[in-house]
Amino acid sequence: MSPDSDSGIADDNLTNIVKPTLHLKDIDPDIISVQVWDAASDTQIGVATQQPDGSWAYTFTSDLTEGLHQVYVKVEDIAGNKANSAVFDFTIDTTVSTPVISLLSKDDTGVTGDNLTNINKPGFAISGVDADAHRVVVQVMHNGVSEEIELSPPQW
Repeated sequence: MSPDSDSGIADDNLTNIVKPTLHLKDIDPDIISVQVWDAASDTQIGVATQQPDGSWAYTFTSDLTEGLHQVYVKVEDIAGNKANSAVFDFTIDTTVSTPVISLLSKDDTGVTGDNLTNINKPGFAISGVDADAHRVVVQVMHNGVSEEIELSPPQW
């Protein structure tokens, strides 16, 4: 995947770009045709173009849907020899769940569920965090003072 299309953590094959660009590697210099195919449906989705530096790239022309995508390329060289690449998997992820923070039931004093407590240092549970989240920041405001606490998996 092109660095410009790889949002978030580099080289994780996860992006929020719905028309990503794929940089195709290890293509012999005598290749004259590079077709991009959808592995799930085994249909051609486009043709890669050779770049000025000799590399090949393909940019999707339609928005890809949320979720896993699998592509491969078919190449043909100047002598008419043909070959297929291995399948490349990547995921489009354009949404994030809204996490829920709740007072631990053991620290909920008085009326259950009213989020009031007489515990000085109550505990909280965070749920609804996306499985692919790599960072959660909790902002706590107490008496006009804000404090941020950064959590890492699996702390939440």
